[in-house]
Amino acid sequence: MTADAQFLITYLTEVETLAEDLLADKHQMVDLDRKRNSNREALRAVQGGAAADQEQLESEMTRIRRELKVKMNRLNEAQGKPELKGFDLAPLSREEMLAINKVIKE
Repeated sequence: MTADAQFLITYLTEVETLAEDLLADKHQMVDLDRKRNSNREALRAVQGGAAADQEQLESEMTRIRRELKVKMNRLNEAQGKPELKGFDLAPLSREEMLAINKVIKE
């Protein structure tokens, strides 16, 4: 096998592995989101019984979201694509939203 063919096989294997890992995480996020929504419904019905489970799901989803960003950047890097812009955005905090609302109302 020529060096070019070996390089191509290695490259395609790496890209495929990264893409599969990324898709697996996205599927896990969907499953966790379904569980979280079910817990929300249960929390409304019971008011507090599944709060610890809800917090665990939230923390697991936060961890996976953080890892998705890194994996997406590695996949883009492996494919020779530029890093996605805006992919590292974070939501505004409660205090930031209050300040924005205050400015808007003035």
